[in-house]
Amino acid sequence: MMQLISLLAFASGVGIAFGGLLISKRTLPHHFVTLSITLFFTFSIYLGMLLGQWVGQLIGIPLISIIIGLFCVVFIVFCFLHYHPTLGFFHSEDKKIWISTFLLFLFMGLEYATADLSKWFVILFGFIFLLSVIGGARVQHRIYERLWRNPIPSFLPLVLLLFIAVMKLL
Repeated sequence: MMQLISLLAFASGVGIAFGGLLISKRTLPHHFVTLSITLFFTFSIYLGMLLGQWVGQLIGIPLISIIIGLFCVVFIVFCFLHYHPTLGFFHSEDKKIWISTFLLFLFMGLEYATADLSKWFVILFGFIFLLSVIGGARVQHRIYERLWRNPIPSFLPLVLLLFIAVMKLL
């Protein structure tokens, strides 16, 4: 039960961070973008769970947690290096961020498969991720309203993701 709560908290934290990253252009994301990111998350998790049925017995949960933490750090570095003030973090020309996002979500699915969670939990994790993305976008939008001249708040979701990565590596 504690492992399920930990996995739900991790999915929620990643969702809050992604919600904050989606608003880096200082406007709320369109509902289609939020839904697309959630479907991308759900598909990647499901693919990772399918892959985890065969690979899950070879790799343990601690190793997958370390890999997820490292992919979080790689994602943070790519986001930091490829940030554009008008395009934000996610722009169509940058394939590295989308590939690292896919691999992060894929390994999250591997972790869920090695934790022996049912495929039906993908729907629950997708719903939690959607709510977290919406909540993270709303909170980040409020921060931008208060600090509208400061460029630093764009990177606050990366700090949250770094904290999550450190917790995953411990």
